[in-house]
Amino acid sequence: MNHALSKLYRCKKPIKLLIVLLALAPIVFSVVYDALHIRWCEWWPTANYFVGYDYGWGGRKLIGTIMGALFPQFVDASIIRNIVIAANIAMILLGATAVWLALRDKKTDAVPLASLLAIYLASPFSILIFVFSKTSMVFMETYQLLLVLVWVVAFVLCRNRWYYYILTFFVSVCGLLIHHTFLCTLYPLMLGLFVYDIFTEGQLSIKKACIYGANLALSAGLFFALWQFSGMNTDLDSLYTALTARAGQDVLPSKEGFYWYYYLANADNASNWMTSGIRKRFVIEFLLLLPILLVFVVPWILAIKQTNGIANRLRYAAPPLCSVLLTLPVFVMASDFTRWWVCLFFQLAALLVVSHDDVVMNRSLSLYKNHAIKHWWVAFLLFAYMLQLHNSGEIYTGLEESENIKAFVKMSR
Repeated sequence: MNHALSKLYRCKKPIKLLIVLLALAPIVFSVVYDALHIRWCEWWPTANYFVGYDYGWGGRKLIGTIMGALFPQFVDASIIRNIVIAANIAMILLGATAVWLALRDKKTDAVPLASLLAIYLASPFSILIFVFSKTSMVFMETYQLLLVLVWVVAFVLCRNRWYYYILTFFVSVCGLLIHHTFLCTLYPLMLGLFVYDIFTEGQLSIKKACIYGANLALSAGLFFALWQFSGMNTDLDSLYTALTARAGQDVLPSKEGFYWYYYLANADNASNWMTSGIRKRFVIEFLLLLPILLVFVVPWILAIKQTNGIANRLRYAAPPLCSVLLTLPVFVMASDFTRWWVCLFFQLAALLVVSHDDVVMNRSLSLYKNHAIKHWWVAFLLFAYMLQLHNSGEIYTGLEESENIKAFVKMSR
């Protein structure tokens, strides 16, 4: 296996480029195919593409405001379809760029990193679920992932430049304005890397601590402002009549969908968590996914064991802890768990990509590789286990819809 990978790395650049294009081609084709077959008017997230800040302050309205500025007269299915296709393809290309930057670094042991990323892509909740699912690709997380991927690439390339700090504030604010759940879905990745960057080489950077602290304070304040004052300055009938004049019937959801989405969604999610089997489903899914989560957390545990001092250990403990612990509250805020698992696994994979040039992390990944080679059967069982979590063999379908989960929930009642 190592010999085959080393031969691949020694290939000439045109051959490598051809391999990458062949790998990305079916993904791009799937994006276009799925977007062409979405019935937009039957899917409530399309409401985000029409409702902007002219209807009142609140969350989930930045994309609608931008759409209103770009297309003030009329919006039909072809416009939204093209935007969704462009956003998903850009997300794929940025993700590929971040991975390429990590694997091409001569200081990086590419074999364990590439293997862990392969496990990530094969897991039930990789970023590709937004590409291979007609319902997921229109969610606002697509645009948040796009922003965070831009930030991840900037973190790798220029995190000590002044324009990186400006980009950090821009991504934090825009991510929250796109959807206020950003604070618990993708911002934990940024927060963990803030701590990782503050304690570079075991020394506290006061400058970075002040900048990142201001970013955290701004993000938390904006989140509570969006959460508390999320609403409309007009009634439902007036809102729907105004939108009918500028949105085609092939993209405009029903009036009932609008009413639930903007007036009842938060109350429904809270009552579901308190009164239904949502909590039980979360516990079952968390336990089923725990072995895969540990695969991405163990390298950081090995890194902590190789360091001395509180600052160094905090540097390697903060990224995985922030990603896992600070993402959990979003499972209470809304019950569509697929989106939240995708964001959590994306964070854990992104952490490995970002830390590719860290000496301690490289040592821990090499140690991880040696254990994996020695206990190869564990990796085999892990892949077999992940296949069992997919729905009837269909890759990239939400675990919450799988027959396995339904069977577990039924048995636990």
